[in-house]
Amino acid sequence: MLLQLALACAGEQPDSTAPTAADPTYYADIKPILDEDCARCHVQGGLAPSFEEPADVVALADAIVSYVDAGLMPPPAPDPACRDYEHSERFVLSAEQKATLREWAAAGAPLGEPEAQVDGPGPLASIGPFDKELYGSAAYQPSFGGDGNDYRCFVLNLDNPSPVFFTGLEAIVDNDAIVHHVVLFQTREVTAEQLAPDGFYCSGFGDPTWSLLAAWAPGGTPLQFPDGLGMRLNNGTSLILQMHYYDSFDGADQEFDQSGYGLLFTDSVEREVVQLPYGVTQFTIPAGEENVEVNDSERWMGDDAELLAVFPHMHQTGVAFHMDVKSKDDTDPCIVDIAGWNFHNQLIPTFSEPVPLHNGDRVQTTCTYSNPSNTDVEWGEQTDQEMCFGFAWVVDAL
Repeated sequence: MLLQLALACAGEQPDSTAPTAADPTYYADIKPILDEDCARCHVQGGLAPSFEEPADVVALADAIVSYVDAGLMPPPAPDPACRDYEHSERFVLSAEQKATLREWAAAGAPLGEPEAQVDGPGPLASIGPFDKELYGSAAYQPSFGGDGNDYRCFVLNLDNPSPVFFTGLEAIVDNDAIVHHVVLFQTREVTAEQLAPDGFYCSGFGDPTWSLLAAWAPGGTPLQFPDGLGMRLNNGTSLILQMHYYDSFDGADQEFDQSGYGLLFTDSVEREVVQLPYGVTQFTIPAGEENVEVNDSERWMGDDAELLAVFPHMHQTGVAFHMDVKSKDDTDPCIVDIAGWNFHNQLIPTFSEPVPLHNGDRVQTTCTYSNPSNTDVEWGEQTDQEMCFGFAWVVDAL
């Protein structure tokens, strides 16, 4: 939103016609950075201002650098220096890339010559074709409240007569101009009211009987397990699709959406993946307090295992998230570290190398919050409450 205001107020654009030989230019140096790290959100018709027109990017040069230097853009993501994960280069700018952006803006944001254009990597490839695609039964028109949000859930029937194992999940977003995030749960308990064609209201983390399968936010990546691994979906399982719609522009309440999920699955796997919630419950963030830290650890009591991926989850007063392993050999391998938490950019890092877990190790989750309001914030599943979880996908080691 602030970038949109900056664009509207930019006035005269910088002189972008006469770069010196040493200056970075949009076509040769800046476009590949934006293609790699920004285009996942900054596209025409998306929630963020589009970077598709060079003139718009030039007008926003100083604002872009300001946001980058403040650590606000790209939105804070897991630090690959803690533990690298797939496609981390698409979510975190390197020091060299930041320096190039600063030099370009300081030089007046020169465009350079179109024939010198260097394209960055395109969108991440889909994991499809899918074994099954599931959508809500009808296109839904959001009804935004005073806060501009609409949380809506839809029951998706997998119709599997026998157990299957999903090996990959990918959100299929229909209308990315209004879709803020998509979460997929599984449950065995569905009421008649929840089967309504237009879905039912739900917020936070839904119902305690639901278990998380996958989540997506703008720019997010699919969840796919290595060959031979999969997560069980018992026969009779129902899936719950939670949609968070956001009123980000005039006319958003006239839009429709019918998003869903694409699934890859198989009848059998070599090793079964399970999903485990690590975190802290039943805490309070006092009114007016900053940098309130809560943490808890849980001992791993099973055989040797591998932690494949984690979904860090807090709400709107969160400022930092950290998970590590307190191991028996007195080392503390880092799992996930996010400084500058952003509620609107919740990703699932799938690690380049799994995190080893040994009997007796402790998995510790630490969440940090700042509450500027004059009201205490309690633990709970609603968006105006708080949570502290790292939902982990774990498999027995070979």
